[in-house]
Amino acid sequence: MFFIASMHVFNSELWNGVRCGPETAVEHFGVDEAYEISHLKHDLQTKYASTGYSVWYDSHDSVNDKIHSEIYDGLMTSKSDIVSVNSPTEHIQKLRIVKSAGEIELLRKAGEIASKSFQQTMKKTSLDMTEAQMESLFEHSCKMGGAQWLSFPPVVAGGERALSLHYIKNNRSFENGQLVLMDAGCEYYGYASDITRTWPINGRYTPSQCALYEAVLDVQKKIISATRANETLSHLNYMATNLLSEELKALGIISGRAGSHVVGRLFPHSIGHYLGMDVHDTSLIPTNTTLSPNMVITCEPGLYIPLDFPVDQPQKADEYVIIACILHKTGYIVTPKVLYYKGSFL
Repeated sequence: MFFIASMHVFNSELWNGVRCGPETAVEHFGVDEAYEISHLKHDLQTKYASTGYSVWYDSHDSVNDKIHSEIYDGLMTSKSDIVSVNSPTEHIQKLRIVKSAGEIELLRKAGEIASKSFQQTMKKTSLDMTEAQMESLFEHSCKMGGAQWLSFPPVVAGGERALSLHYIKNNRSFENGQLVLMDAGCEYYGYASDITRTWPINGRYTPSQCALYEAVLDVQKKIISATRANETLSHLNYMATNLLSEELKALGIISGRAGSHVVGRLFPHSIGHYLGMDVHDTSLIPTNTTLSPNMVITCEPGLYIPLDFPVDQPQKADEYVIIACILHKTGYIVTPKVLYYKGSFL
């Protein structure tokens, strides 16, 4: 049973275009029955309020206060004989986390469009650009490539602004010698991509920038090689933290005695997350869930070195404290034996 607003809302089609109503919903959406949303309370009371039943409803995360009120007024009354009220969200997410072949193709396309858009943005990067102009280049390329919209507000951050993981103001200019971090993606017919890359605004890495970039890239490759069915995101995160720790020690950024809390300051997020119809897809699925074929995850080791970080070897302080962030991530499809990369290292 499907409830939908009337097709004949005054002036709605004049201002907003053609709409679907209960008259066409059965054919358009493939549902069994369709009614006007204004009938919701009455129909629920008529059909269900006098019989024993279980309600499956996500009452804790309502997206429409009016409809939420209609459901509660219609069903959650003293006259109702409710057996139980349950949220279906976790059960639905358990079904969503393993992708079908069709879903994987859509995810591949979303990743391909975003990857090519990153390449186009990098090619057109110049020192006189602003963060806003760089964001515009990326969005233009995505939409020309077939994406309907961006999958989240992109991060385009120069220098120390990349230390803010969700910096989205994107309203500053760049300085010569800075790295630019872009965290962005697009949606292709409802499926998201999520990629981050870091590159020099002037086209050339300094030796210290290059060393740190290569260290993070090496960790990413090792985690990709270790990712397969029967692994978990939480264990991959543990592995990534240890690998990044060894790289930081080799570069003289932290001491050999440094604990995990020190590494946690420079790598403050997890190694990855599930990807699908949402960027952080199926968020109720724990990270200690065993990975199985056709799950899709990101792989995103990164290092964020703030200006006030006490570099272990003082003679190297001037080299590394200027590095705001190095980060890589994209989408990967879990297979029974190995993880296939769907995109290209830029």
